[in-house]
Amino acid sequence: MSRTGAILLAVLAGISGAGCGDPAPRPLVEGAEVCDHCHMTMVERRFAAELVSTTGKVAPFDDVGCLAMGVLAADSSRIASLWVADYLEPDSIVSVGRMVFLRTDSVRTPMNYGIVAVRPGPGADSLARVVGGIRLGWRDVMAWARDSGAR
Repeated sequence: MSRTGAILLAVLAGISGAGCGDPAPRPLVEGAEVCDHCHMTMVERRFAAELVSTTGKVAPFDDVGCLAMGVLAADSSRIASLWVADYLEPDSIVSVGRMVFLRTDSVRTPMNYGIVAVRPGPGADSLARVVGGIRLGWRDVMAWARDSGAR
């Protein structure tokens, strides 16, 4: 193969792979999304969450607790990623692994699971002081979901 042919092949390979990538979340629209678990309409983005399947399908949730219940019900081999809105910055959606969760009775969430997601740092510390509750990681949230019997 000539040098020009090799360059052309490399460019075409790059272009054909440009649209490929890991399945990603999408912006959720208040009042238009229906929770995949409880089937209620999402009315507050600050509690929103998403499960992205390996095929790229996005399942929206209106409460972090609903996401946890959805994960329990899903085939784990078909889950590509999990995302939650930052309670303090509701227009941002962040991977569950980069968040801390507060379980508190002081914040009324859409389905009353009482779990909010926030980025670690001063904002999370301040919120924890104001609302109280228990600070959790995602594994803790899932353990709570398994053990709570809430469905």
